[in-house]
Amino acid sequence: MSPKVSVIIPAYGHAGVIGQTLDSVLAQSFQDFEIVIVNDGSPDDTAGAVADYLSDERVRYVEQPNGGQASARNHGLRLARGVYLAYLDDDDLWPTDKLAWQVELLDQHPDAGFVYGCQVCFFPDGREAEDHTKGRSGDLYERMLDHCFIKSPGQVLFRADAVRAAGGWDESIRGSDDWDLYLRMLKSSTCVGSRRVALRYRLHGTNASHNGWVMAKSCRRVLVKHLGLWPKRQPLRWARRWVWHSRFWGQRIHDQARAAARSGDRRAAFRQTVLAVRADPLSLFRPATVKTLGTLVAGSSQRSADAADTPATGSGSTVVASAGGDRRDG
Repeated sequence: MSPKVSVIIPAYGHAGVIGQTLDSVLAQSFQDFEIVIVNDGSPDDTAGAVADYLSDERVRYVEQPNGGQASARNHGLRLARGVYLAYLDDDDLWPTDKLAWQVELLDQHPDAGFVYGCQVCFFPDGREAEDHTKGRSGDLYERMLDHCFIKSPGQVLFRADAVRAAGGWDESIRGSDDWDLYLRMLKSSTCVGSRRVALRYRLHGTNASHNGWVMAKSCRRVLVKHLGLWPKRQPLRWARRWVWHSRFWGQRIHDQARAAARSGDRRAAFRQTVLAVRADPLSLFRPATVKTLGTLVAGSSQRSADAADTPATGSGSTVVASAGGDRRDG
């Protein structure tokens, strides 16, 4: 007998915490589900980390060459037997009632392609921060075009037939493939939102959304796919969407540049500042960007002056800076 819900977990690089993710699924108050783990060519010992869970007949494990998260999600979609689909990243967690209330909500709204809830972000030090998802419902295609108000697919429960009818996940889009899927689904169906917590999102340095440049390019691909390079209608709204996304990701990248500058990594700071300007060309005229560039240039000039004033260490001797200190070759 087919399960009501197929839980699909793309796995890459989180062998140390995927067990916690699986535990949060197995602890659900709603138990009519299967779990499909798709190892997306992970370089760590994901297979060993999930081995003990495979004794549960509801858990299946498959491997594929690394193809990206959308590819792994599509692999799970092809294997899924459930009427509903739930995707969960391999480092995130669900509250114990997530499936229960979302299955009930989707049962109550046969016209909805998916339902979603809020997320709570948690940090390694135990701090938490809840997002401000408003739980909107209905025909939200135009609002979703403004920006993706669902932060992670882990907040969502999908109707499997609706995902397949929309064509699944676009594997050419890395980082915003979920936004693209919501838009395609909302062209032909509605969605239902709730303010109830559906996901505990783990924040760490390797979150995909921390790569601002990749996300900026990914968002542009989605905008071009759904809006085109030139406005076909509502030109002011088209321009506002482009400017909003450019500024949002440009600011995120600029924040990374300033963090690198504070840590003393001027090379990374300069590289991130250039990417921030590429993401948001107008940022070149903003005081914060000018200040960062000025600080980097001044620091570089000072280092050059200091090097010119440093006396030679000895005839025929060369000083080479390395991560471990000075290395002298004579």
